[in-house]
Amino acid sequence: MSLPPDDKSPNAPAVRPRGWLRATIVASLAILFVGAAMGFVGFLSQLRGVEIKPARNADGIVVLTGGSSRVSDAMELLAGGYGAGPASAASSR
Repeated sequence: MSLPPDDKSPNAPAVRPRGWLRATIVASLAILFVGAAMGFVGFLSQLRGVEIKPARNADGIVVLTGGSSRVSDAMELLAGGYGAGPASAASSR
């Protein structure tokens, strides 16, 4: 009768640890996450904190969907003379 070899016997087969693949995947995802977070912080550092005035007048002002003050901002630009208003656009035809 033969007993199965235990881990401490010299004839036991060499078994790789099973956690190496999981550790590699977790480490790779952690490095990817840290890189993405650093890129996002770099992006945020390049944003301007204040609004800038346009350098010249535009032919028109387009209001896209977005923030809650988008229409009032467009009206302020029109009132400031930065775009052609609806009356001047209709009269130029």
